[in-house]
Amino acid sequence: MEALASGPGPVVPHIKAGKLRALATWGDKRHPSLPDIPTLKELGIDNEFYIWAGLFAPAGTPDAIVSSCATQ
Repeated sequence: MEALASGPGPVVPHIKAGKLRALATWGDKRHPSLPDIPTLKELGIDNEFYIWAGLFAPAGTPDAIVSSCATQ
C-alpha cells in the first residue's frame, strides 16, 4: 500500500515500530500519541477531518447491556 488515511488507533503501533511513516494528522491540533507529526493545517492544507464511530445493538437489547456498554 502506498498511502492510507486512518484514525490513530490502528496505525500508531505501526508508526512507532517504524513500519509506517506518518505525514500529517488531520485534526485541529497535533495528536497526543504523535506529537512530532504536524497537522495538515500546519503544512498549509486547510482541511480538518474527524472519524465518527458508533456501537449498535439490535432493537430489544436489554437496557442493562446497553448501559454497561455505554459506560466503558
